[in-house]
Amino acid sequence: MSQLSSAHRGQPDQSGLWVQADFLRLLASQPDGDAVAYAVANGPCARFQASSCAIFLCDDMRRHLTLVGEHGFVSEALDRYQLVPVDVEVPVARAMRTGEELYLRGSAGDEEFPLTRAFFATEPGSRERDWIHLPLGYLGTGIGTLVVAVPGNLTWEWSERSHLTAVAAAVSLWSRIHQLGLEAAVERAQRRGRGGSIVLTRRQEQVLEGIRQGKANKVIARDLGFSMSTVKAEVQAILALLGAVDRHDAVIRAGAAGIAIAAEPGVSERTGPRRPPRSPQRR
Repeated sequence: MSQLSSAHRGQPDQSGLWVQADFLRLLASQPDGDAVAYAVANGPCARFQASSCAIFLCDDMRRHLTLVGEHGFVSEALDRYQLVPVDVEVPVARAMRTGEELYLRGSAGDEEFPLTRAFFATEPGSRERDWIHLPLGYLGTGIGTLVVAVPGNLTWEWSERSHLTAVAAAVSLWSRIHQLGLEAAVERAQRRGRGGSIVLTRRQEQVLEGIRQGKANKVIARDLGFSMSTVKAEVQAILALLGAVDRHDAVIRAGAAGIAIAAEPGVSERTGPRRPPRSPQRR
């Protein structure tokens, strides 16, 4: 993962321009979502002592928001928020639908949005945090939400809000670069196939098999020995390649397209465990 310049990280006054420049250079290098979330918290939002960041992007059908990157959350907190329906009354969906910033003070998120109580969970003994939900947009259309957690009771003046708006705009541009990369991957996969058919890589087949079994990303990552960011990136690529709106739809489309889902290493889908080849016999 590309790193922000350590000499400037967390020093907003004398080196703010350096941090912003490093942040924009990172976004232009096509990083994954986790790298962007890390960079937001430790780069342009370090001036607010940001502790956590999450990025949700909307699918083409505008039905769901998908978690594409996160940093600093309680490990179990995001399990149930990998896919959020756009029409549900939760902060990430409201911010995207309305195009308005949403600031939640500490436990107010629990009270106003009980469905997302686990999302606002903090580590035992940690300070109470405020939650900022920033709408992401492209060409006047909402495309997602950027969530940033900061220490509670900060004062938000015009300059601070403008700074956050600029960060959200930069992440919006990254999301477009990210989408163009996925579209390019689709074209490459189609060229690898015959007659425009889709051909998945071995790793994508393995991830798709985990999706078919109903496994969460962290379980797929553990079983295959991949990082979470790798699994998230492959899930996004699979959805784009198949034109699927969600994980369930991806499995259906893969079956309809005749895409064989990878079996476990060393196991044949039809005949079971493979036998080692016989050594040649001497005559």
